Amino acid sequence: MKTKLLILAFASLSACETTRNFVASPAGKELQKAVIAAADNALQQYEATGKVKGKEVAIASLSSVSQQVRGLQATEDAANPTALKEAVKNGSASTLLTQKVAPAVAKAVVAAVKKGMSKDVANETAANALDKVAAKN
Repeated sequence: MKTKLLILAFASLSACETTRNFVASPAGKELQKAVIAAADNALQQYEATGKVKGKEVAIASLSSVSQQVRGLQATEDAANPTALKEAVKNGSASTLLTQKVAPAVAKAVVAAVKKGMSKDVANETAANALDKVAAKN
């Protein structure tokens, strides 16, 4: 039992380290930049309307969206553009946020996977970028 727990703990730490390494890599930074830009743009459009409640809803939606995106990890759909867009849509309370963020998340994750990153790490990096935008707003 102890051996199984140690293996599980090591696997979890290795996955975290892999994600951290990817986030610091040029491809990871590129993925985050694309997702953050799309999410920031959506929030700025809400802010420009003068509807503070709209912005608050959009910020709250980002956390929900990141959790929906994470829900695809460890599945074949972790980097599936259609599944990623659907996850963003399901987590978002804002049509504007969905329209801006869904394609950016899908495109960035797919691009990172094409550059050799694992689906789950690319997916987590995108979710992490959404969390960063929500936290800074």
